[in-house]
Amino acid sequence: MAYFIDASKCSGCGACLDVCPQGAIYMVNHTAMIDSVRCKSCGKCVEVCPQHAIQWQQVPVIETTPKPSRQVPMYLSTFNLRPRSRGRHGKRFGARGRQR
Repeated sequence: MAYFIDASKCSGCGACLDVCPQGAIYMVNHTAMIDSVRCKSCGKCVEVCPQHAIQWQQVPVIETTPKPSRQVPMYLSTFNLRPRSRGRHGKRFGARGRQR
């Protein structure tokens, strides 16, 4: 849940901007916007809005990280590494060396 500003109701008066203790409200094209990361849901903006443009509602979470198409071990995906099928010298891992 988060606060949401209805752009069709917002008059751009800036009352919410002045009262926000976290500095989470900013203006875009004379319409207030809420930074959901900085907002601590204190509700002070709702109290001072003369247009009742700020509402408390469920906001969908947008997935920004794509899911891998196959299972990759965590340490490989973190550092963008690929498992080797051959060692440094071109031999397969586990291959026996020369017999002496």
